[in-house]
Amino acid sequence: MQTLNDFQKKRDILFCFDSDGCVLDAMEVKHRRCHGLCFIREWDLMDHFDEVMDEWCEINLYETTRGVHRYRALVIMLERLEGRLLHTPELQVFKTWVNTTPMLTNASLETEIARGAQELFKKALRWSYALNQEIDKIPMEDKPPYPGVPEKLAAVQEKVDVGIVSSSNLEAITGEWSHFGLLDHVDCLTSQNDGSKAYCIARLLEKGYEKDKVVMVGDAFGDRDAARENGVWFFPIRVRHEVESWNQLLEEALPGILRGQYDQTYQQALDQAFEDSFHGGG
Repeated sequence: MQTLNDFQKKRDILFCFDSDGCVLDAMEVKHRRCHGLCFIREWDLMDHFDEVMDEWCEINLYETTRGVHRYRALVIMLERLEGRLLHTPELQVFKTWVNTTPMLTNASLETEIARGAQELFKKALRWSYALNQEIDKIPMEDKPPYPGVPEKLAAVQEKVDVGIVSSSNLEAITGEWSHFGLLDHVDCLTSQNDGSKAYCIARLLEKGYEKDKVVMVGDAFGDRDAARENGVWFFPIRVRHEVESWNQLLEEALPGILRGQYDQTYQQALDQAFEDSFHGGG
């Protein structure tokens, strides 16, 4: 397994895989035990725990905003609770920062706070650090691969090059994937340390792959956006249908691209099924 800089292609076809919600069954546990729980604690909403947690999970797991950056999810959540359970006068200022800052990170938020940003910015940063601490506490056994994925990933790697294209940090990916023996079936690993998903796909294309020989496999609209930005295919792992999606990947998508039959008609059918799997459609 190689890094982005060192990797050299071995085969003509490349499958890129996201991590959480695609290979690892980790999305729900992280949002319920970490993101959502820490939001409820920081905004003192324990008296409305079930209502708020359900809303958080809708936004981050079951609607088209699945996989959105944590600070964008925070803005959406605060907007939905405005005038109902919360009143956040600084929300528009924070939303503007989220939509305009070139680097949506804890470090850039710290910079804003040092410049005298309002209290909401401080609450957002406390929440972000708290959820990181909670994520570190999750036992490996509580974020396993979806059933059958190790064997299916191995079968994919027998035919094509396999890369990880994830917005998780490098330490989390290597720790989680190695724990379950998944790195044995990976040729190249990229993470948020390398750049955005779109950037990483672009760099992988520079290794010599033709665009119609590359598939981005993911569970969120951000994965599809990264694929489209680079003109490569997108194969969805559909929420609540993950095992079925993996079976389809192995039985349809892999043999299809090997035969040169992965085309726009097939992509459109996949896109429709992907959009239909979310509440409210696409």
